Amino acid sequence: MDEKGFEVGDFVTVVNNGQTYSTYEKLAVGIVDMKKWKYGEVPENEDCGIIVNHRATENSRSIYCVEIDGTQYLIGSTGLRLDDNQINNIPQIEIKKILFKVEDLVL
Repeated sequence: MDEKGFEVGDFVTVVNNGQTYSTYEKLAVGIVDMKKWKYGEVPENEDCGIIVNHRATENSRSIYCVEIDGTQYLIGSTGLRLDDNQINNIPQIEIKKILFKVEDLVL
């Protein structure tokens, strides 16, 4: 957990996509799945995703790998906020190539 209280597995909302490190390939190696990272691409503000990895930079800034709709982004902590309504913002989950929304699940 860092100064903003984010942990791997938390659902977050992008509040400032200008904090995306979309051209820092050296920083991306080892923190993102390079097959899911797209050089130069940034998420939209208000996109929701899940933190899948975390790294502190040399100057102690917190950088997060956030996965949104199958694409991974590197975003600084000031570009994110913890999603208050996390479970309802998962767009879709793919299991065995069957797509469904979380609210469609019957337990």
